[in-house]
Amino acid sequence: MTVYVEKVVKKLFVFQMICLNVFLINAHADNSDLNVCESFKNNGTYQCSVFTGDFWSQNSAQIACEEGDVSRGKPGNYEQFRCDPKPVKGVCFFNKDKNDEYARCGVDDSVLSCWWNGGQWSSNKELIENTCFPPAPNDKEIVNVSDSLEEILEYGEIFGACDKYFADVDNASRRQMLLCGKWMYFYEHFNFFGAPTQLFTFMQKVLPNTVGKGWEKMGMFTNPYDEQELPIGLADAPDFPGSKIPTVNWTCASCHFGQTPDGRFVVGQSNVNYEYGLQLLSIGLFPQMAAGQVNENEHAPEAIAAIQPMLDEWNSKPNYWELIKTLLPLLSLPQQTPMDIEQEKAFASWKAGVQDPVMFPNETNDDVHSPLKILSAYGIPTPAEFADAGHDPMSHVRIGWAGGMHDLYRFGRTFVALGTDDPQDWGDEKLKPLVEYMYSLKPPKNSESLSQSLIDQGEVLFKSKECSKCHNGPRYMSLDVFDFDEIGTDEAQKWYFDAEKDFGEPVPNIYPEEPLILTHSIKAPRLSGLWTQDKFLHNGSVDSLEDLFCIDHQRPTIMEEPYSDRGHMFTCDNLTRDEKLALIEFLKSI
Repeated sequence: MTVYVEKVVKKLFVFQMICLNVFLINAHADNSDLNVCESFKNNGTYQCSVFTGDFWSQNSAQIACEEGDVSRGKPGNYEQFRCDPKPVKGVCFFNKDKNDEYARCGVDDSVLSCWWNGGQWSSNKELIENTCFPPAPNDKEIVNVSDSLEEILEYGEIFGACDKYFADVDNASRRQMLLCGKWMYFYEHFNFFGAPTQLFTFMQKVLPNTVGKGWEKMGMFTNPYDEQELPIGLADAPDFPGSKIPTVNWTCASCHFGQTPDGRFVVGQSNVNYEYGLQLLSIGLFPQMAAGQVNENEHAPEAIAAIQPMLDEWNSKPNYWELIKTLLPLLSLPQQTPMDIEQEKAFASWKAGVQDPVMFPNETNDDVHSPLKILSAYGIPTPAEFADAGHDPMSHVRIGWAGGMHDLYRFGRTFVALGTDDPQDWGDEKLKPLVEYMYSLKPPKNSESLSQSLIDQGEVLFKSKECSKCHNGPRYMSLDVFDFDEIGTDEAQKWYFDAEKDFGEPVPNIYPEEPLILTHSIKAPRLSGLWTQDKFLHNGSVDSLEDLFCIDHQRPTIMEEPYSDRGHMFTCDNLTRDEKLALIEFLKSI
């Protein structure tokens, strides 16, 4: 009996969306409809009305006002208010954690300008308008950080949002467009079938301790609006070709929706707990082994060991009736190519939050095993930001670890090419809601109690130790890519889409009309939201910031490719322990 699941196409959107590391504060000095709070002393304490007198804050660290100052804030984000000099006219300040150097917008020589990360003044009108004066929300903000999954899914409002948006694009509000984009992020499968739905529901039911509802035991989250309690990130997809077997397929949210250490759900966060390799092994091997249809000698011992806890749970309480109901309808499906032993070994070797997005069962297998840490999908710079930083946005904006994808629109069409739709039918206007939604995502604020003194020391060291020489772009990502010899990290990724190592065209060339650029290099990733992560270096081989900085032991500890934790020794060498701790504190504050 064969289980036909290995045709699964893993659509990993290594999306890295634009996300300012600041909460924008809308304010013109003379605009009375914005939140304005006048500071004053009351019994020796500076106070501030954060919402036209409805609420008063006495948090001195938050306000830090002096008499005559005015605090401006974006409506609804009361915790983000600060006070700025009232005499400065025509300015809009915004900050992060009271750090004025992140961004400052104002008037310079009568030209609306914006100060970026201590850099140069810009007159890029589009960039400034989208940051200093973002579009006002329609009715309410889109919620992308919450401790409620129902709120994350807009209490069901995203369902049908794209029908409403595309029915009248010209008159649709920005909120309607973002709701559509949010639905696409969680549910769009680009018309490509996935794995039989009954395999997922069967394993949820019979393996509550090793799989669990919503595959929560493998790091996913139960969708509160799914009647079958499937996980967020698996969406109903077309039936298996030539059959009436329903399938589910992976969406952006399977990998790029996570939970912070303090328990908040965040759209765009890399799911560091998602065990994708184990999930592939389990749906490919467990049902057959439970039915006694597998010769263990024909499979990788590492793969058998990985799913052994599931087999133990099944053997303690088998449910053969459910097994028969699940597998019998699948007998009519055409036989698929099974995993080979090397592929099974690879899946078994991946840590949670790490995967190779271009290998079997993905039809775009590039024949290069290069496991990669899932990148957070917030903070991808727009072409306008790259142009403002002095980089040619027409080359590419560094999407993906190799930094070789042009932009989000082209990246989206590449995924369309994996399915049955024609990528040319997915023009910029059709992809716009998804792309704009991704640009809207922001990293969560760190809720930990951090030392401002250490943060300040770390920020100075970040510049003086030349960390900013590589991390020199928006959100501290690099504007360029670097040779592996220069960084010293594991080189398996160098041959991504180039198994022949001939430096030719990408193989396979998924969408020749807008081809991937082979850089044979690695980028310095964005550092926003780094405090939520527990995997570092491009292959996820380092398990903490402390290990990255060699606080308690030296690296490398693993030399085997593609799992080596060697390289990026800038964080280990020529730094004192105190300097390392200060840099870590600064990184956690970004």
